[in-house]
Amino acid sequence: MLALVVPEGVVLLLVVLALRSSALTAHAGAFVDLYPLGVLVAGVALAWRFERSGVVLGLLVLAAAAGGLAWSTTRQPGVASAMPLVAGVLVPLNLIALGLIRERGLWTREGGVRLVVLIAQAGVVLALLTRGPVDLAPIDFHVLPAWLTRWTGLGDLPLTVHVAAVGLFAVRAFFSGRPIDRGYLWASVGSLLAFSAAPSVATPIATALFATAGLALAIAVVESSYSLAYRDGLTGLPGRRALDEALDRTPGCYTVAMVDIDHFKRFNDRHGHAVGDQVLRMVARVLGKVGGGGRAFRYGGEEFAILFQRKAVDETEPYLERLRSGVEQSHFTVRGRDRPKSKPRQPRKRRSASRLSVTVSIGVSARNGRDLPPMEVVKAADAALYRAKRGGRNRVRCDRAM
Repeated sequence: MLALVVPEGVVLLLVVLALRSSALTAHAGAFVDLYPLGVLVAGVALAWRFERSGVVLGLLVLAAAAGGLAWSTTRQPGVASAMPLVAGVLVPLNLIALGLIRERGLWTREGGVRLVVLIAQAGVVLALLTRGPVDLAPIDFHVLPAWLTRWTGLGDLPLTVHVAAVGLFAVRAFFSGRPIDRGYLWASVGSLLAFSAAPSVATPIATALFATAGLALAIAVVESSYSLAYRDGLTGLPGRRALDEALDRTPGCYTVAMVDIDHFKRFNDRHGHAVGDQVLRMVARVLGKVGGGGRAFRYGGEEFAILFQRKAVDETEPYLERLRSGVEQSHFTVRGRDRPKSKPRQPRKRRSASRLSVTVSIGVSARNGRDLPPMEVVKAADAALYRAKRGGRNRVRCDRAM
């Protein structure tokens, strides 16, 4: 659950606490004025740089909501009361659409259509509200119990849509683990808090909350880019770049174990690359549970690495043997080619399902007291790995010469 909160949820909480402190807000006038503009400019620049057109449009939606609410307070009372109701429905709906629709470039045909749709929405809302009184009875209803709505100034419909958006992105973020889903989750929460800033939603507090909702999206862009650079998308383990940096930051003694899946090419040739990917994920799950303070990495192809900081080879052997045995005992069944995609009314005996047994070979080396470059230690572990393979596979071989 902590992964759903850090860092976007923590940032939003800190901003809410700061805005509730009269001592802080009294001395932060200039900051509160510049904060929304800074978030918008920096967020759009980051999202544009990393080709996140959905985030660009999401930031524009939040900025338009803040600006529209501020504009409505200068109009007739009817406009001032109608804008939160209309925008309170449109903003979460747009966030849902942008968060669910597949990412496209802003200057592609699809990106252009989305931008036009958002501009059209803003134009229609402004046209309706400036023409005169608008009958909002169809969307301004009250059916929820008072104890559910007394904390917010939102009507039932916008509150329901906001809660639906928060719930949807919470489920997506929990199951996907993607930073961008977490960003949309806390952007939806920030938007809900901004619209709920009663009695007047067009206050600097509401504007700052909209800006923080946008900041959650900007942080998610940075987190997503970091994840792409340092984490393997297939297995979820840190990638080779993360290993290189971890080795560079590790002083003194450490041990590196190189792990290779035995006969991996055979899995791909016989069962296809989809099964090969399943094998990689299964092995990664086992390696990710390594004890002894070890940390697993996807090195490349069917090869993994495990780094033990401040441990000699002898100290790591029991943990590596446990991993080797754990992989060997982790069987899984390959779905037969003739198995139907949906369950038939009359089950038939499967003939082509097969149970795979996977093993790994492990080579180990350490830097003990000598100032060796990290890649020399990795090469020594690789050499020990090939000795394990030549010795019959499914075993651990250690290089104690370093």
